[in-house]
Amino acid sequence: MPLSSETRHNLYMVIREALNNIVKHAKATEMTFSLPVEPAVLADNGIGFARENSSLSGNGLLNMEKRITSIGGKFALENKPGKGTRLRLEIPWHR
Repeated sequence: MPLSSETRHNLYMVIREALNNIVKHAKATEMTFSLPVEPAVLADNGIGFARENSSLSGNGLLNMEKRITSIGGKFALENKPGKGTRLRLEIPWHR
């Protein structure tokens, strides 16, 4: 499915940041990534985090959300301390 260069770049940067966060912070033993037409989901089974104790700009979540919304998409974070983290990305696919 063709994507604009801006969409490809922003999707790549979000996935890269999410993988970086998993490696550096999650202490996960597994990570899954699925990219059906919609929505894309990236999840790990790591330690999760307490969002109220986390600097959004410090761990890149704010930047990931900005990148997805800048291309007209939606960004959702599901997180439970001790239960891992799940990112849900709704990306506008242009047919």
